[in-house]
Amino acid sequence: MTCNTKAATTVQRSYRGYVVRMALAAQWAAAQTIQAAVRGLLARLRLARQSVAAVRIQAATRGAAARRSLQRARSAAVRLQAAWRGAAVRAELRQHRAALALQAGWRGHAARRRLAAQRTAAVAIQAAARGAAVRQASRRQRVAAVALQAAWRGRSQRQAFLRLRSVVLLAQAATRGAAARRRLAAQHAAATLVQVATAVAMSSV
Repeated sequence: MTCNTKAATTVQRSYRGYVVRMALAAQWAAAQTIQAAVRGLLARLRLARQSVAAVRIQAATRGAAARRSLQRARSAAVRLQAAWRGAAVRAELRQHRAALALQAGWRGHAARRRLAAQRTAAVAIQAAARGAAVRQASRRQRVAAVALQAAWRGRSQRQAFLRLRSVVLLAQAATRGAAARRRLAAQHAAATLVQVATAVAMSSV
């Protein structure tokens, strides 16, 4: 082999080595670039995931805090509402008791007034009944007295009538006796005259 050939071979080998080294360097640079890009992408992905996780954690923390705050607010509102309702119920109960006491007082007053009116009416009715009984008894006494007086007067009048009738009868009997005696005397006198006339007449014959 000649020197030129050796030199060409050496140059070619050097060039090939250079080309290989350049290609390798380019590949290495590309690999590093790719690795850096991948690492950056992975880092950005991790950062994004971490950011998402942090946001989620913050959101969860804020949600938990908001829920706790809401729960505390609800509990406070419930306690406030319960206190308000209890106060309202107690106030209504006091008003109801006051109304019941007022109604009871009014009913008692009305009942006492009705009882007093009933007692007054009962006393008036009793007084009226007693007055009516007294008037009825007095009326019966007057009627009995009038009846007794009428009976006494009737008896007296009957006795006087009987006495008068006896006197009248006696007078009538005396008058009739006298008239009878007079008629008898007249008849006797007439008979005597007839007898005398008859005797005179017979003696003249």
